[in-house]
Amino acid sequence: MSPRHGQAATPGARTLAKSWHHSLRAEAMKLYSLPPVRLAAFATVALEGVVAKALAGGDSSMPHSQLLRSATAYALIGMIVLAVLAGASEFSAHQVERSLLAVPSRSRLLATKIAVLGGSFFAVAFLAGCVGVLVVSSGGTGLWRTGLACALFLTTMALFCAGVAFLLRNVVAALAACVVGLLVLPLVARSLPGSEWLPSELGQHLVDLALHTSHTGPHPLAAAAALVAWLITAWALAIARLMHGVLR
Repeated sequence: MSPRHGQAATPGARTLAKSWHHSLRAEAMKLYSLPPVRLAAFATVALEGVVAKALAGGDSSMPHSQLLRSATAYALIGMIVLAVLAGASEFSAHQVERSLLAVPSRSRLLATKIAVLGGSFFAVAFLAGCVGVLVVSSGGTGLWRTGLACALFLTTMALFCAGVAFLLRNVVAALAACVVGLLVLPLVARSLPGSEWLPSELGQHLVDLALHTSHTGPHPLAAAAALVAWLITAWALAIARLMHGVLR
């Protein structure tokens, strides 16, 4: 490549990088400026700590890793609320129209939103996991590994819920769908064949496999592929509706 071509490409690449940086920053500021989202994030972290403390005080014979996983099951409630609020907020008070004025490209808007949501969800889930580990004990390599696995589980579930909320564009409808799909249905259908392929069951199964606490259930690759398929389906439907449908 000639120097002239290299010099011509550099400003364009820098402009593109600045544009993406601006889009990511704007999306993050928009998300963090929502009081309900901040409250849900704080409540999720607090819920993990409170439940972990209560479980640790109630049954001292339970292994620390099991205490942490049980507390994470309660923290999932907070993550569902957080994800639904974050995902559906784009369609409240004509926010999506203002977002497209700032970022006319719908594909870029979606890419930045998914990136910001994923990073934010992991930050909240990781902080909740750290609080749970510190509350349960002084920590250890194995327990921190459990905390990280639980944080990844919460992040995955939150991304799925955000996709559902982005698709339905209504907080109440998305919250009902996610609570039923991730919390109620697995309990009701646990004894039925095929229930192990529900999103939350797949996530918990992968956590068990990562921590070597389960040797039954779907193959790890099959479970991971199925969980990714759930995520892709939720976001693919949401993206298709935004790209080819009306904004409201």
